Amino acid sequence: MNPEPSPCPFCANHNVKLCHDASGDHVFVRCQTCCARGPEVPAGNNLASATGQAITLWNNHTASPHWQVANDLITSAFASDLAQHARIASTHPKLVANTRDAFDRVKAVMSAVGLWDSIVQKMRQYYPAEAEKYL
Repeated sequence: MNPEPSPCPFCANHNVKLCHDASGDHVFVRCQTCCARGPEVPAGNNLASATGQAITLWNNHTASPHWQVANDLITSAFASDLAQHARIASTHPKLVANTRDAFDRVKAVMSAVGLWDSIVQKMRQYYPAEAEKYL
């Protein structure tokens, strides 16, 4: 019996699934939330063995430092962008409601992939006035 795939090492979501490539010749584990993929394993004549190997490789995978760098860049960019929208909205009172709505939409998407807390932290660190107004 094959082990169960662990949560995603990138976004920590439990929504992971065993998948096959388009030709059906390889199996791999894929996160349905952030689309991270584990290594492809040739299915060959023994699909059960390949499935077990794909799950084992996935379960032993850790987020690379490159992922952390990308995560920092993404969260910094979103924090900067949100702060800029907040500054613009503060000079145009009619935009405040639209900006609040945009913040809520970004929060919903970024929360789903586990990035919202990082964005909030960066906004509070670099853009405290805007963070207090909208977060």
